[in-house]
Amino acid sequence: MLQQRGIEPSRRLEVLDAGCGTDSAERWVAPYARSAGGVDLSDGMLAHAKDKTSNPHLIKAELSAYLRDHGEAFDLIVSADTLVYFARPQGT
Repeated sequence: MLQQRGIEPSRRLEVLDAGCGTDSAERWVAPYARSAGGVDLSDGMLAHAKDKTSNPHLIKAELSAYLRDHGEAFDLIVSADTLVYFARPQGT
């Protein structure tokens, strides 16, 4: 998908897997990433992710707060099956 957008696998991007869950997207973004990290709220999900990846940059945090404080640190933020868990604000 990244190549379809004209992004070449250069290993130069700082990448975040937002809501990494049990399986970090590391394997999908590795050709593009200088470094890749993952953030998730669940200890259980992060424990499973640590079993499946060599990525030492897995962080337990609430996603909105983490992105508010660190979002500009990344060239690319990927998210699979995460945004569906965000509720629509009341009154909209």
